[in-house]
Amino acid sequence: MRALLALAAVWLGLMGAAPRPFMPPPPDLTPLVPFVAAPLDKPPVLADAPLPPTPVELPPLPLAVISVPASDKPVAFAQPPRTLPCIGAWTGVASEALECGRARFLRGELEEAAKALESASRPGAERDLLREARYWLGETYYRLNRIGEADWLLRQVGQESPRQEFGVWAQHSSGWTALRVGDAARAREAFTAVLSGPVPSPIDPWARHGLALANYALGRHPEAEQA
Repeated sequence: MRALLALAAVWLGLMGAAPRPFMPPPPDLTPLVPFVAAPLDKPPVLADAPLPPTPVELPPLPLAVISVPASDKPVAFAQPPRTLPCIGAWTGVASEALECGRARFLRGELEEAAKALESASRPGAERDLLREARYWLGETYYRLNRIGEADWLLRQVGQESPRQEFGVWAQHSSGWTALRVGDAARAREAFTAVLSGPVPSPIDPWARHGLALANYALGRHPEAEQA
């Protein structure tokens, strides 16, 4: 019985298996694709490409606006004020007015200093005293931002005594007033004159900086870099 069942199963398996259809092999395409070698030479130029137009020359950029340092520039050395320096200013004596004005300047009382120094700067005083009074009045006007008046006074003192005690300081300050009023050429002359001889140490770097600014404003950039 078992043998019959096994034969039946084998027969059913043989009868149920369907034969696979015939699949031919793929065709050989090698003869249809010719071998091509890559060219070793550059391809010929068919047409000359036009060069781009030359750039239009641009105008030079404008110079930066010249600005003076915000800190107070150095001023001439002043003797320490005496006790009650303004006690004699009411007398109208030029030396007393100078003492009072200089002391008020050092204390930062600029408006009162200007009044006293204006009194000391009137004609008729001793020449050396008048020169000192006008110098301190010019410095006072500078700090009060009265640049035009300061410029006139400091130029007068600097031209009158360029290498004397207050002359160098006045000439240095006149360079800064010239920059403030937009006269870079005169500022350059003033700073060059200051640096041409012995210079008090406090104003040496200031004079060089002012000279560099003046040269820059005049378009003399190599000299500005060397100042």
